[in-house]
Amino acid sequence: MLYETLKQLTDFLNQSLKAGSNSVEPLLEWGNIAQMETLSQGANTLEDRIVLSLINLEEEKTLSNGRNFTENGPKTQYHNPPWHLNLYLLFSMRFEDYDKAIRNLSLLLQFFQRNQVLTNTTVPALPAGVDRLAFELITLNFEQFNQMWAVLGGKQYPFLLFKVRMVSIRQLPVEEAPLIRQIISNEDNVVNAS
Repeated sequence: MLYETLKQLTDFLNQSLKAGSNSVEPLLEWGNIAQMETLSQGANTLEDRIVLSLINLEEEKTLSNGRNFTENGPKTQYHNPPWHLNLYLLFSMRFEDYDKAIRNLSLLLQFFQRNQVLTNTTVPALPAGVDRLAFELITLNFEQFNQMWAVLGGKQYPFLLFKVRMVSIRQLPVEEAPLIRQIISNEDNVVNAS
């Protein structure tokens, strides 16, 4: 589900950014910005592009106390509660021409200012179970900024960092069992569970 969400987001952003920039080529590719310097120039498709990188995942703890079962008629389906994830997405402007980098940064800012929440109505190709993606612009202080780029390889590009809430990961029901209607204890007392 995570892969499909990022793929559909990339495709949707490319369509939107192409219209704003009159570009024929896709402006946005997703890849690992930390490996940019190790890729050979001939095989590097991330040159002169906006590079989208997933740099962190975080579980939304406030929503983690869900039920671990669902009643389906006379049967009960047991499963682990879904994980609600926040994604940290880094958009790096990887352009030789600094003017072009800032122009594309501006296009991306305008897009997310207009579309702070993307829904399955806005992006119909979002995978089933992903109802909305809410984008929050993250501003780093200079120390965090320096640490982030040091971890990612040292070379700094103009960038935007967003916290994207909520991608929910839910596995299909793990086990099915009949609903418990009564409990019989060792003392032969019957307790109805209604």
